[in-house]
Amino acid sequence: MIGVKTHRNEGRGADLEFWSDAVEYQKVDLDGLALVGREALATDAGLKGTLFEFALGEGEARYTYLVALFVDAQRIVTIEAAGPQPDLQTDRDKLLTAVKSLR
Repeated sequence: MIGVKTHRNEGRGADLEFWSDAVEYQKVDLDGLALVGREALATDAGLKGTLFEFALGEGEARYTYLVALFVDAQRIVTIEAAGPQPDLQTDRDKLLTAVKSLR
């Protein structure tokens, strides 16, 4: 599953750091996902973002949930991909190439 969402950035002073902390809080503290990684990311056009990797389940039932978050003064963009861990890891490089093509 892959999804892209765009929202207007209506929060004054709500920058990438603010929204990155908000995403992590939502997914870990409220939704109960395990944070596997959080790293800086940038598109080919230079838009800075944050890439999150979350996990849910164990063994053969382990799922990976990737969230790429990009924020500028006008918009907030999330690109999400989820699936069984082995499948998503196989396609991870292709997914990140597609994510970095965001304009």
